[in-house]
Amino acid sequence: MNVEQIKAYFYDNKVKLLREMQATFPEANIVNIDIGGSIKKGTQRPGSDIDIEVHYTGHVTNEEVWYHLIGKFKGYGGDYDIVPVKIQKSTTLKLTISKPQWILIGQKAGWIKTTSK
Repeated sequence: MNVEQIKAYFYDNKVKLLREMQATFPEANIVNIDIGGSIKKGTQRPGSDIDIEVHYTGHVTNEEVWYHLIGKFKGYGGDYDIVPVKIQKSTTLKLTISKPQWILIGQKAGWIKTTSK
């Protein structure tokens, strides 16, 4: 197994593979894929499988992602093993600004006109 060839093939075909996985199981909302496991860590041995991390945000389980994708995708070196990774959607930070701060910001930005007496 030539690790550099495996990585090169994967990264050359990553966008196509990502789109195929997204089309195969759209409910998963797959947002990214990457090489994982021993190849990613550089600890592979002869006969190591090729792990593909499948990052998703959909309301499905790891088992469902694995079930719908396993055995359907091959790369240089053989079948890809699917490793689902659930990504939690990030929360939006809520910035709290007091009314006097808003007025100052608005005045500096020109949104609020001030008049002098």
